[in-house]
Amino acid sequence: MLEKKVVKLVTVLLISCMVLMCTALFYLPEVRKNAGPFLNKKDNDKSTIDKLFGDEAVLVPSDAEVVEAGLESLEDVKSNRRLAFMLPDGVKATDVKISNDYLHQTVNLIIPSADEEYFENRPLAGSSNYIEEISTDPGPIQGIVEIRTDKVYELACYYTDTTLYMDFIDPHEIYDYIVVIDPGHGGRVPGTVKGGYSEKDINLAIALELRAALMRSDLNVGVYCTRSDDTNPEFEERVGLANQINADVFVSIHNNSMAGKGRATTKGVEALYDEEDKSGKSLELAKLLEEYIAREAEAVNRGVVKGNDIYVVRNCKVPRTLIEVGFMTHSDELKRLASAQYQWQVGQALCHGIEDWLVNH
Repeated sequence: MLEKKVVKLVTVLLISCMVLMCTALFYLPEVRKNAGPFLNKKDNDKSTIDKLFGDEAVLVPSDAEVVEAGLESLEDVKSNRRLAFMLPDGVKATDVKISNDYLHQTVNLIIPSADEEYFENRPLAGSSNYIEEISTDPGPIQGIVEIRTDKVYELACYYTDTTLYMDFIDPHEIYDYIVVIDPGHGGRVPGTVKGGYSEKDINLAIALELRAALMRSDLNVGVYCTRSDDTNPEFEERVGLANQINADVFVSIHNNSMAGKGRATTKGVEALYDEEDKSGKSLELAKLLEEYIAREAEAVNRGVVKGNDIYVVRNCKVPRTLIEVGFMTHSDELKRLASAQYQWQVGQALCHGIEDWLVNH
């Protein structure tokens, strides 16, 4: 009797094992496919690098100055915010890639041949009173250094045959004025979608025209965008950039829509302001920029609108406004908003309005 029970138990176990093996074989290709990016170290490294650097990675020499040996001849005022990287054998500073992520106050470097042994030799020296955290990711081909700072800095790079130097400079030491441009929406949050056009794309196109115009300005303006691609920063990050860098102007660019009666006939530009701003600067800025768009881009001026219920208007601490350039629910205005010519016109108008504000405030 006992032998029969044992045989029965063994049979059940064998059948169970066979079922498990068949199930595993059936799902294995899918598991391997989904796990591919994690199992393949090479692909994972590339994904990480693309995420960190995107299209904005630059080689060090684009801003760097060659020095003979040491930096004694450079300004001492920057020396308390300086890092020195001893380069790996056979690597030149011109081989290093650098990216400055202003939104997240993070500087990333890709250094060829920066393996574990390189980092074990402690190749980094300098001041750390402005650094929140440094992390390293060594690799057989190249290593990544991530530096998170206490605020936004611009970089000045210098190098010798053996060492790369980086100075972290307060933007106010470089620019007379600072403007933060915030293209609304992005990523999986498109905003209004009409006629095959997404608000996020129109917002970004106008913002980039404005950035280009300000960078060509005769004024010494530092221009920072909360996004320059199809991403969607958190509201806290958007206003955080303006507040942390103590900008002279914060402009959030959006486009409007309307539901119900009048949706097909309502058009024009509106500017939102913070009615709780006791200084009155938010209202003044909103009126000024709206007037410039109405005049130079020939838009209907619908007047300013209270906007304290909007997060980026309410929580920004510098002179700010949110511009609703036009109504995407108006068919003719949508065509204008989607045209490169009109986007350029609005960018120019906003630039001229901001220049007016900067000079007179």
